[in-house]
Amino acid sequence: MKNKFRSFWGTIAIAVFLMLVVSACDNPSGPDTPGNAPGGNNVPGGNNGGNNGGNNGGNNGGNNDTGRTIETLSFATQLTEANWISILNQVHATGNYVILNLSGSTPSNVNTGDGLRSDGTFSSHGARQGKDRIVELILPDSATSIGASAFGWTMPQHAPSNLARVAGSGVRSIGDSAFQWAPLTSVYFPMATSIGIAAFANTNLTSANFPLVTSMGNGAFSDTNLTSVNFPLVTSIGSNAFRNTNLTSITNTNFPLVTIIGSNAFAGNTNLTSVFFPNVDEIGSSAFFGCTGLTSANFPRVSYIGSFAFAETGAAGLTIFLGATAPSLSGRIFDSVSMKTVTVRVPGGATGYGTIPVNYSGSWNSGSSWGQGFRGAGWIPAPPRFLTVGEGGGTAAINGNITLHVTH
Repeated sequence: MKNKFRSFWGTIAIAVFLMLVVSACDNPSGPDTPGNAPGGNNVPGGNNGGNNGGNNGGNNGGNNDTGRTIETLSFATQLTEANWISILNQVHATGNYVILNLSGSTPSNVNTGDGLRSDGTFSSHGARQGKDRIVELILPDSATSIGASAFGWTMPQHAPSNLARVAGSGVRSIGDSAFQWAPLTSVYFPMATSIGIAAFANTNLTSANFPLVTSMGNGAFSDTNLTSVNFPLVTSIGSNAFRNTNLTSITNTNFPLVTIIGSNAFAGNTNLTSVFFPNVDEIGSSAFFGCTGLTSANFPRVSYIGSFAFAETGAAGLTIFLGATAPSLSGRIFDSVSMKTVTVRVPGGATGYGTIPVNYSGSWNSGSSWGQGFRGAGWIPAPPRFLTVGEGGGTAAINGNITLHVTH
């Protein structure tokens, strides 16, 4: 066994199919025999579809996607190390790209330390090449967890190079870097409740719809092509979670329960024009750093805004809707911004903002106020004062290029 499986994608096979937390491990289809697939045709070159005997493998016909032939292979088997490497060999033997349906298979709890090396190679050339022919993967119905780095890693050459779509109807937990660097365009995990650190980072995802997710790790969707998101149960957005995506707007229904936006959470989203977080209490440092297209932001319940929250957001005018009580402010909120007009709108009867309406422009001359704190000095409401230099603020940190209007 130790010389059979020498790959980083061996780690993939193990992390997902051999280390998956399962709910039906006691009902395998056959311990060492990939089972009969719907359609029943044997895979070309597969010795009846497998190296472990039995009527293995299924060719359910083919289609053509962007000029390349794609066929569907289905297996119902216990996913031991030997069976998994056999499946990958069969995928390679087709000579085509493959939709791999493992919904009827059963994950195995094989000792993952057996037969693994970290040199990024398979002892089997067919298996090594096979993983790069999978364009769509349907995980076992009994699989409830995807292990860390299962289909990705911190380097792109380790990820399956053509895996565009993954579905797992029973998956609850998605581990750290589970799909990082895989070229995914869509995923379907309707039962998922937790997403690990960088789980989908550096993929080609355009949409993230996770109706049951309550926990999301740092960098979960950073550096992706996301244009739409739906996380109705998430309460905290981790640091860098959506950094450098293609999001254009966030409405009050995308993150209705979020109370904390982590540092750099949406940094670098240059296409982002408007955001609305109805229950956010805390905005982390650099949360919207570099969002040069942002023109509208609504935070009716925010009580704290971190340093550099809107730094390097360019010259576009920005209207920010805040709540009835002025939030405390860290320093340099608009650092490295030149010639920008910012309008803060607050409800009638709001407190802590000082005289309303009020305008601020140019360099600071004297006095202290929430508005000058917002322009960079930082602000502590009780007792009301600017932050000190040691606290990251002070009058020297006020950005005189910001013209600020505080009004109802």
